[in-house]
Amino acid sequence: MSIRIIAVILAAAAAAAIGFFLAGGGRLGPGASLTPEGLKATRLYPTPRPLPEFTLERPDGRPLTLADWRGRWNLVFIGFTHCPDICPVALGTLRDIERRFPPERAPQVTFISVDPERDRGETLERYVGFFNPRFLAATGDHDSLQRLTRALGLVYLHRPTEDGYEVDHSASIVIVDPQGRLVGAVPPPHDPAVVAADLARLMGG
Repeated sequence: MSIRIIAVILAAAAAAAIGFFLAGGGRLGPGASLTPEGLKATRLYPTPRPLPEFTLERPDGRPLTLADWRGRWNLVFIGFTHCPDICPVALGTLRDIERRFPPERAPQVTFISVDPERDRGETLERYVGFFNPRFLAATGDHDSLQRLTRALGLVYLHRPTEDGYEVDHSASIVIVDPQGRLVGAVPPPHDPAVVAADLARLMGG
């Protein structure tokens, strides 16, 4: 079974596990005026889900925390630098989504590596910077990664192979609002124009 197929299965499993939260109705929160009406690719939670505090490590050694997601809209994707297809395609899509917004309104993109054994420092910085040097990148120990990915409704696992291991992971893009809350997810496939339109609607125009 290819990594692409496994990742899609994992994404579907994660969506099923939180399926009763991912809804086609409801509002973003008390007093919010937006509803899922008009969204074509994004699955919203009935109410935003607060995320736990976390600390990951950026390529330069500085911490990445929940505070770094507050103050703007965020698109978050998990993966690894040795990923043969899903991650490059997703990061290219995220680059195209970000470019559809003026700089002052563009969402922050964060790539979280779930392969900390191989993805630290220059390796991670060079990989993510190839797509867009403005993207944030981080990784951490598996305890920290598991806590955060579960909170984001995502999953990953390391699968032993004859040559070492492979990494299987969810392929959804998740959306975090300026309050640092999980508001929705965009399952694959990802059309940059459609996702950008959904995000613009969530952002209020």
